[in-house]
Amino acid sequence: MAVYVDSEESFPPCGACRQVIYEFAPEIEIIYANRKAIHKAFITELFPSAFTLKKD
Repeated sequence: MAVYVDSEESFPPCGACRQVIYEFAPEIEIIYANRKAIHKAFITELFPSAFTLKKD
């Protein structure tokens, strides 16, 4: 997944977005970029304490 912001600052996905991303793709790598740089991180690095339901 990639996120681009036309700005000088980097903005990774917000907390609510991170939760949804984690629920549907818990092993995905997020690429987030701005005018100056490209950053990469796995969703588990951006959101290490995601809420999960216990599976029976």
